[in-house]
Amino acid sequence: MNFVDPHLHFFALQQGQYGWLKSSNPPFWPDKPAIAKETTEATLLANTNSVPAAYVHIEAGFDNKRPWREIYYLQQTSRLPFRAIATLDLLGNNALSHIEALAHMPAVVGVRHILDEDAATILQHPKARHTLKHLASVGLMFEAQLSLADDVGVKALLNVLEQTPLLKVTLNHGGFPPLSCNSRKWKRNLSQFSPLNNVAVKLSGWEMQDRQWVWSQVREVVETAMTAITHDRIIMASNFPLCQWRMPYGSLWQGYDALLASVTPEHKPALMQQNAMKWYAIKGK
Repeated sequence: MNFVDPHLHFFALQQGQYGWLKSSNPPFWPDKPAIAKETTEATLLANTNSVPAAYVHIEAGFDNKRPWREIYYLQQTSRLPFRAIATLDLLGNNALSHIEALAHMPAVVGVRHILDEDAATILQHPKARHTLKHLASVGLMFEAQLSLADDVGVKALLNVLEQTPLLKVTLNHGGFPPLSCNSRKWKRNLSQFSPLNNVAVKLSGWEMQDRQWVWSQVREVVETAMTAITHDRIIMASNFPLCQWRMPYGSLWQGYDALLASVTPEHKPALMQQNAMKWYAIKGK
């Protein structure tokens, strides 16, 4: 089984800060202690037989005020080919200087600001729009984490894309498709990104919706995404280590392999590996 994992996190607790993993800080998940521990590339490789050909590390709160520190850590410890998505506060006073610093780091291909329920407020702000234009001008992408059921947030993101056509955007966790209820609004809003070749959909993070999700739910989301978006803009990912709330890392990827073999066998290599390699400009060793 060949795959690239374009959405995982490592927690180097001895070097980084990770305020969100502390029990005294939100989110107050009762099962947070299960993931709030030292989790590195070495940890991953030592605990699975399903080893990715490469991966994309998504910022995990190592040092939100100095995002390059997390990149330095990854460069020093990674054995596998990787790319990095750094943290960036779109409204921060140092946003532009941080972009300039990150743009000079070969491993960095983009940034993330977790939008969630604040998506519309942030994306409508003139400063955030200026920051995103600068991000596009230096060739870095934006990882957009918001619910596609949020009509106002989706409208704000579409407006940003209209004003900044060179901005490359990845929709994290598939825009959080509902797994146990009517998903009509999510489907409708996903289809609005269909004509935009600078937008990709990364399917992962099922446990963020339901800790006990089942494969039939994932299958429905994949089939819907395949209908709404061309197959070369759909990317499967893990959200490691959070995915382990539901099942081991290797089991997740074996499940993806089996599901895609039945749903879209002709496009399975693209969704499992090739799309991520191209989208994130990953080069093998």
